[in-house]
This record gives sequence, C-alpha cells and structure tokens, in this order.
Amino acid sequence: MTMTPTVLLLFAQLLGWQWAGAVPGFGHSFYQAPRSVSAGQVVCTFTYDHAKSTTRTACASNGRELWHTVESRAFDDDAALLIDSGTLYSARYSDISSGCKLHAFDLTTGRERWAVSLDGLGPIAHSEYLCSVQVSMVNRNPTVFGWESAGRYIEARDAATGARTVHQILRTP
Repeated sequence: MTMTPTVLLLFAQLLGWQWAGAVPGFGHSFYQAPRSVSAGQVVCTFTYDHAKSTTRTACASNGRELWHTVESRAFDDDAALLIDSGTLYSARYSDISSGCKLHAFDLTTGRERWAVSLDGLGPIAHSEYLCSVQVSMVNRNPTVFGWESAGRYIEARDAATGARTVHQILRTP
C-alpha cells in the first residue's frame, strides 16, 4: 500500500508520542547490559562489547540457541528490540550520535528480511550528543520513537518490506 504525502501527514498527526520509562540523559541512559526481549519460549538478546567494538544479536528457545549474528567494528552500541509475528525487530543506534538502523530478522532462522537506515532527524553536526530509541508495533508496523539532543521523531516502516510509512519530526530545541 502506497500512501500519499497528505495521508502520511494525517496518519502521523494521529499517532501520538510514546515513551516508556525514564527520560534519556547523559550517563544514565547509555548501554549498560545486554538488551533482551521475549515472546513465548523465545528470548532474543543484543550485546555490545565495548573493548572489541563488537555487537551480537542472538535468539534462543528453551535455552538452546536458534541463531546469532556478530558485527565487528560496530559503531551502533545500543538497541531497542521487539518481537512480533515471527519477526525480531532490532533498532540499532549509537548513544552518542544521531541516527538509527532498523533490522527485521526471521525469529527462528535469523535470516535478515530487511534493514533500513531511518530518516530520523537527518544528519546532525555535533560535538556532544545523546540518542535513544524505543520500538513498538503501531497499526501492524514497527514504529521507532527517537529521542535525540536535536529533537524527537516518529518513524514507522512497513513490516513486510521496510518501506517508510510514517515519518514525523515532533520537536526541535
């Protein structure tokens, strides 16, 4: 389904800002431990190893690993995870830089269905920066709520293809 810009804008205006938990802030919202999400017997975990600049995303069922993927020299040191309809959505970002990349993995095989760099706020020149994201399913689409030093945004992607369905910048300082 392709939406016209007018329909996208109207949909985005109806989609309210959502954020669960503490407001992001320097020192307390940075990656501290593996991020995990579960659905039934499946548990998926994102881990960042700062010393090796390596990320690992893995899913297990009943304690047995189903799959994992490792990225060396990773700049994205944090992730927000969501499981829905047999898919793991991993919104990967750096706590100290703008931007986010959303990945969709088959939950049981780990095959990457698609990966897209979000439009977010766009490239931001900075010397100090804070970025955090959360991901939720809204109208059957993975939707990222981004909170960055330069502002906030909502961006939804088609669950099957990764195509952008909604993009709205909500507030800039």
